Amino acid sequence: MFKSTISSKGQVTIPKEIRDHLNLIEGDTVGFQYDPEGKVYLDKQIIFRDCPVCFGSGKIDTDNKACYMCDEKKVIPNNIFAFKLIHEVQWRKYRISYTLIHHATDSNKEVYQLSIPVFSLRSDLYGSDSLAAGNDYIQMKLIQEYAPRRVQDPEQYAIPSDIVLAEITSLLTESSSKREVTSWFRA
Repeated sequence: MFKSTISSKGQVTIPKEIRDHLNLIEGDTVGFQYDPEGKVYLDKQIIFRDCPVCFGSGKIDTDNKACYMCDEKKVIPNNIFAFKLIHEVQWRKYRISYTLIHHATDSNKEVYQLSIPVFSLRSDLYGSDSLAAGNDYIQMKLIQEYAPRRVQDPEQYAIPSDIVLAEITSLLTESSSKREVTSWFRA
């Protein structure tokens, strides 16, 4: 049995052992239930959203094929990290290959680490529009996770120069994705 104290604001810290057991991370939603006997149950709530590639239909209309991102389930977890999503998508099943670049070389052949990893998709079966939607969704998740944050307020993105912002948006394909990412930094 684990114990926790209620703060003056009515908040309770979930003990580390319970967080580890439920795989809780920052931003997760926790559900509470109680039964007639007065026992309280706590579980991790997985919040889903419509798939950004097929828009919740399970099929990609432009290619008349099954959706590779949600595996025809029509939804994907909302608060999933980019690397976990990349790992969970069944790329081979849909004959799609991906590239994830963490390092690059400069003109002097020196290797350096990219501030934001670069993600790209390729396939002979799916069209470029279908791949662009999935590519941009994952690339936007990588931008969210790797973009520099403000020192005073780590919840807020640092305000990049126009040149840096152009480099960040150049990682994306669709203009709607570029506009959304620009709004994150120029709110």
